[in-house]
Amino acid sequence: MVSQARTLFERRVKYFLLGLIAIFIGFFIYLIFRPNTHISKLVSQFLGFDMSGRFKNIDAFFIKFYFADYLWAFAFSCWLRCVFIDASERRLCVLIVSLAGISYEIIQFFGVVSGTGDIWDCLLYILAAWTVNILNINDIQKENLV
Repeated sequence: MVSQARTLFERRVKYFLLGLIAIFIGFFIYLIFRPNTHISKLVSQFLGFDMSGRFKNIDAFFIKFYFADYLWAFAFSCWLRCVFIDASERRLCVLIVSLAGISYEIIQFFGVVSGTGDIWDCLLYILAAWTVNILNINDIQKENLV
């Protein structure tokens, strides 16, 4: 039988890696599909050519404007899950990610930071937090069955 400390460590590693993968995919979505972002301009200057111009014909609105935000909220949720791994703290992770995302959209809406302040982004932040929460619940249930 696997010790509880080892199981918790393995779960922390899993969520850390899932978060890392989500961050990188979100980064590349911004780099490739969003030519007017700071990330795209910075990487284009570093590489010496414009990456975003190579994919201008792709018309995937959801991927261009929402999926990266979902992935970043998913990564944030995963990394919070690494800190708050206990099942009793799972609602805290959902609350933190949801409030952080909604707060960020509100300050965008009022022009404090650049952006649009979109309700769909708020919903995706909440969905991302709940996705990680459901993954964690499934992990706990599997551990209890073993």
